[in-house]
Amino acid sequence: MSSEALFARGLEPGAYTSREFFDAEQRLWESCWVVLGYATDVRETDSFLTGKLGQLEVVVQRFSSGLSAFVNRCAHRHMCLQQTRTGRRSLSCPYHGWRYGADGRPTSMPMLPKALLEHAQTDSEFHLKKLHVEERYGFVWVNASTSPESLDDFLGPEMRALLQGTSELLEERFHQHTETWAVNWKLAVESGVEGFHVGFVHPESLRPLVDVSTVKISLHGRHSLHTTELNAATLGSLTRYRSLLGLKTAAGIDLTAYVHILVFPSLAIGISGGTIVSTQFNTPSSPDGTELNASLWQPRDGEASPRNAMIKKGMLGKAVEDSLQAIAEDRHIAEAVQRNMRAETHRPVLALPAEARLSHFHRTLQEAMK
Repeated sequence: MSSEALFARGLEPGAYTSREFFDAEQRLWESCWVVLGYATDVRETDSFLTGKLGQLEVVVQRFSSGLSAFVNRCAHRHMCLQQTRTGRRSLSCPYHGWRYGADGRPTSMPMLPKALLEHAQTDSEFHLKKLHVEERYGFVWVNASTSPESLDDFLGPEMRALLQGTSELLEERFHQHTETWAVNWKLAVESGVEGFHVGFVHPESLRPLVDVSTVKISLHGRHSLHTTELNAATLGSLTRYRSLLGLKTAAGIDLTAYVHILVFPSLAIGISGGTIVSTQFNTPSSPDGTELNASLWQPRDGEASPRNAMIKKGMLGKAVEDSLQAIAEDRHIAEAVQRNMRAETHRPVLALPAEARLSHFHRTLQEAMK
């Protein structure tokens, strides 16, 4: 049997530690569709969310006419317009009070001549840099390219169908947190794209929930997923919970499995029995640092009896506990790997057949950076 059938060579350590490689990757982030946050955070007029696309600070703002996305930088003196992750205030500069409209043109310039405001309407030097934004599948997607491919083409038909089903479950967010890992963003992504490690890294948090011998992998353009059958106890518990609370199900979402989806470059979605959903995305900060944004969701339930309310509290509490433990376990491993990447500069990552999604992620990244 040839070595190609036994394993694949992936990225070399420099791809995880090199400033030059990291800077090249940041240009990639600016040129593809990236999830900046959640639609539920920008429902009301003047609500906003902020984040980064590569080196670009970005703000997405809700106007009465819809969502607009801009580089989060005032045209006057380059101050950040919005300074918290989410919130609700007009798109105005805290430095000198300039206010902007949905097209990025100033609508108010306090204490300055009216003639200057009139001039600013037609002079692009006074306008914010506008970006492409889409509100789809419960997420807010942003692209900084001048002429990007459509989000539909970026996702492809299979992933669009999966995300449509998933979006029907993202109704009640019952947990959210962010934390910074001392790792390259790719290691944070890679901790979820294979189930091969679950029995070793997650013996108490994840291993008891699934049958790790049943992993099935599928690749969809730049994206991928794997499914793992739930064990009988987990399946029974989720089925009873869904029935007691009257939770809806979503078309195309397997009720008997754990499904892990990766939307390139870093949106990870985990669906347990079509009921509990985890979402994660990363914001790279350096070759050795990334911010992880994680949330847990379930479908909205009706009026629960006191007994069912207690059952819900217990179920969601256990989901949060297991999620935090799994994240801590992945972080411990990833940070140890990152340190070793610094020490070993030439030998590439080796990906086994069970890690086909890892190989696919590496190939997709390399292709996108050409």
